[in-house]
Amino acid sequence: MSKRHAIIPAVWMIIRDENQRIFLLRRFNTGWRDGWYTVPAGHVEPGESPTTAAIRELEEEAGVVIDADALGDPLIYIYPSDDLSDERVSLFYEVSSYSGTPRVTEPHKADQGEWFEADDLPDKLVPILRLAINDIRDGVRFSDRFYEPEQHALIQ
Repeated sequence: MSKRHAIIPAVWMIIRDENQRIFLLRRFNTGWRDGWYTVPAGHVEPGESPTTAAIRELEEEAGVVIDADALGDPLIYIYPSDDLSDERVSLFYEVSSYSGTPRVTEPHKADQGEWFEADDLPDKLVPILRLAINDIRDGVRFSDRFYEPEQHALIQ
């Protein structure tokens, strides 16, 4: 029998303030897209639910605390990794309420955190995140379109 198919899960949390601005972190010293902006995000650990991972990552990376019900239904993307060596599933959550002030809490992984208008995001925004923000705005909740070669190029 062949080895079972495995997919690497990740969660991404889109924090908005009262003016609908989005909090972004600039990656630093991670080895992946350093100098690019992203939202607090991370891999789901073995035995951990996506909800628990989202709560943990928000506190670890941005210093904010949330309850599980602050996470809406996520946008779900399933796609090949950048180098096509494995496959990913990413859940993009919008965070409706939180305690604390979002900030950089892991300076060894992010060197800047700031708020951006949704229609004026930085050029160096992780491409899949830009697509997710647009899809959420448009009401999309699931996509596996990134398996198509021309679509996969958009996330790289």
